[in-house]
Parts: sequence; C-alpha cells; structure tokens
Amino acid sequence: MLYHLLYISETKDNSSFDMDSIVQNSKVYNKKHHITGALWFNGTTFVQMLEGDRKELTTVLARIMRSDAHHKFELVFFEPATERIFSDWSMAYYHASKDEQDIV
Repeated sequence: MLYHLLYISETKDNSSFDMDSIVQNSKVYNKKHHITGALWFNGTTFVQMLEGDRKELTTVLARIMRSDAHHKFELVFFEPATERIFSDWSMAYYHASKDEQDIV
C-alpha cells in the first residue's frame, strides 16, 4: 500500500555534511526501493516528503533520524495515500536561496 510521509528537521549547529552526496545517494537508494519524493533545504531546515511502501518508508525514516545532519526532527504526517505526487522523481531537490529562507 502506498504511503506519504512528511517531516521537518533542522541541522545541528556543528554538523558537517555533503548535501550533494546525500541527494545522489538518496536518488540511488530511492529508485532501488520504489520511493519517490522531494527535499527542500534552506541551509538550516529540511522539509521532505517521501512516497512509497510503508515498510520501505519506515526503513528510510529510521536512517534519516539517525543521521548527524538532522536535529529537532518533527514527523508531520505518515499516512496512506491513493497516488504519488512525485511519480517522476526518485528525489527532487531544491536548495533555497537566502531570500527564500523564511518560507518554512
């Protein structure tokens, strides 16, 4: 059964991570596990929606929550869905500019 998951998190003040690597690794993993979604990042805040099988999303969610990149994690929803929103995207990624950082 298809599920949608949305979370918001912040980066830790002292965290160091490579967003390009995270996005590329996510694309490969997600494609292999039939997960689609989108990630928005403004330098301090992540907003991500993922779509896929409940078991696969639970596994990904656990990986994300263990990541050093995430802090103050908030699961907004994790619920059944009837169709994919990002069916053509294993991982759409948008890095916000300084002018857009207040959107979240």
